[in-house]
Order: sequence, then C-alpha cells, then structure tokens
Amino acid sequence: LVLMFQRQRPRLEARRVWPHANFEALLAYQCERTRIAGGTLAIGRLRVQEPITPGRFAATVAPALEAADLLAQYAANDFEVLLAGRGAERARGTLERIVEALGNEGFHARSALATFPHDGREPEALVGALADRLLGVSRLDLGGERIIADSEPMRALYSIAMRAAASDINVLIMGETGSGKEVLARSIHRSSPRASARMMTLNCAALTETLLESELFGHEKGAFTGADRAKPGLLESAPGGTIFLDEVGELPLGVQAKLLRALETKEVIPVGGIHPRPIDVRFIAATNRPLEEEVAERRFRADLFFRLNGISLELPSLRERRQEIEPLARMFLAEACTRMKRPEPRLSDEAMTWLRGYDWPG
Repeated sequence: LVLMFQRQRPRLEARRVWPHANFEALLAYQCERTRIAGGTLAIGRLRVQEPITPGRFAATVAPALEAADLLAQYAANDFEVLLAGRGAERARGTLERIVEALGNEGFHARSALATFPHDGREPEALVGALADRLLGVSRLDLGGERIIADSEPMRALYSIAMRAAASDINVLIMGETGSGKEVLARSIHRSSPRASARMMTLNCAALTETLLESELFGHEKGAFTGADRAKPGLLESAPGGTIFLDEVGELPLGVQAKLLRALETKEVIPVGGIHPRPIDVRFIAATNRPLEEEVAERRFRADLFFRLNGISLELPSLRERRQEIEPLARMFLAEACTRMKRPEPRLSDEAMTWLRGYDWPG
C-alpha cells in the first residue's frame, strides 16, 4: 500500500461582479490617474437579451478578461467592465471575445465601448457616451448638457445657440410646450462665460402678480401680509449668472414694466423698498406664445419684447424632427428600466410605427 500526498494549488476565487457604485469610484480614480500619468483607459457595457445572473455572467466571460479588469452590474441583464491600460483596439477585441463567450452559452448580447480621452475625460462623460452608444443615440455635448440632435434643423439651431452663448446677449426661445426650451436654456448657460455662476429659473405662469414681483425683485420686511422678513429676489440671487424666465408671455403688464426697468438700469427695487440695488445677470426667456402677435394685441409690451429678444431661437416641434423620436423613445425606456431595475424590453416595429405617426402636440 502506497500513500501519496500532493500539495494542491489553492483554487482561485471566482471573479466578482461589483455594484455600479464601486465601478464609478474606480473609474473616477482611473480617469484622474490617466490624466496625470498618461496612458489609455476604456470602459464597456454589455446588455444581455436573456435573463442571466451576475454569477453566471462572470463565470462565462472570465476567460476573456485580464486580471486587472473590473466587472460590475449596471442594471438587470446590463453589465459594465473597466479596462484600464487598454486602447480602443485592444478593448474592442476584449468586448468581442466577451460577446462570443456569451454566444457560445446561448446568450445574445450587445456591446458598446467608450475610451479616454476620445469620448471624454470625466467619468460622467464616458458613462454618458457609453449609454448613448449602446442605444444607438447620437448627442451633442454642450457645456456638459448632452442633447439629442439627430436632425439638421436641431443641429443648425444649436450651432447658432452656442455662438450666442459666447456673448452676453439676451436670448428669447420660442417653441411649443415640450419642445425642449429649458434644455436649450441650460445648454446656453453652461456654454457661456457665466457657467460658473448660478442659473435661476422662474415659471412666470405659476405665480400671482404679487408673488411674481416678490420672486423677481425681492421684498422688504412688512411689504405685504406674511412678509415677516426681508428677502432678496431672483435677480439679486444669481450675481454673474443667468435668469431663465419660463413662459415669459404670461407676465402681467405691471410686472412687465418693472422688469423692463431692471433690464434697462441693471438695478432692482424690492417690493416695499426705496433704494435700488445693482444686478449682474443675463436673461434667457422662453414662451410658447407668438409674442409678436401678443405685442400687436397690446398684451405684451413692445419695448420689453425687443429688450428680451437680443436673438430669438425657435425650436421645431417633435413632429418636425421625427427622426429623433426613436432615439428619444429608446433613451427614456432605458432610463425607466434602470430606475425600476428591470430588463429593457425591445421596442416592436408596431410600437415605433405608432410613435412616429403620433402628432406630438406638446
């Protein structure tokens, strides 16, 4: 009888799938490290059509990965991988091997790749580019605001808007409800020399005339019932920044007169006050009303209209840029599924036909 003893190598721990928060933290570190030391960095995302557990996914794709790669789960059936030290070509090869390994096990997957610095130098930019690429969505990056602009009218509009953003000219945005006026206003602010200061927003249709005056110009203590302390207005609260007046066509005529004076003198007098205070803001206004007709009907002051209308930008309705309906639908569907931690369903041809045929009134 012969007894043999053999020392065995310890079994390697199975590759772990980390939460998305760990992925974000390591990506932020790797972006900073790559920015300082140089080198390359890539991230990938894989969306598996069939239900798959994180453990099964990791076991299937592990042979395609290198030791330093990090796997994480973004959402159900949606995984991400950080590929430090890889350029675009090597990283794309890794993703192709992952998709092939999944296919050998009967899983169908789509992949997307984003690289530093080509697709961005910040984690948010890289993750945003990755999500767009997986959805087949093309966006413009305007001051950190990522805009879907797949139609020629929208690209032309944003080109003009970015030239206006570089100056201090007041901007009037016109368009139907839901056409993206506030998104355009944020893009202009974030691409302007005032981007480091605040952008304050006021919905002019949501408040009474007294409250509108108080919100815009501020008030002194005791100016009206309930004014138990002095309060600065929006025009004072964003020094060096931007004031966005949404639905400016709804402003009462009395408030229009006071706003015109503030635009002309660069000063405000709070409700109940007597001493003017200097302001330094840029105005962006938006409306779904035809203001030129409102001026002709004397429902909107002509002098205020011309003061606000340093340059006017008219946003086309969604029915005028129907090629953007599909990427918008896919983006909103993916965002909703991510929030609910559910797999993303496929938009059927019938659903897309219905969406493209709808009139989209606002």
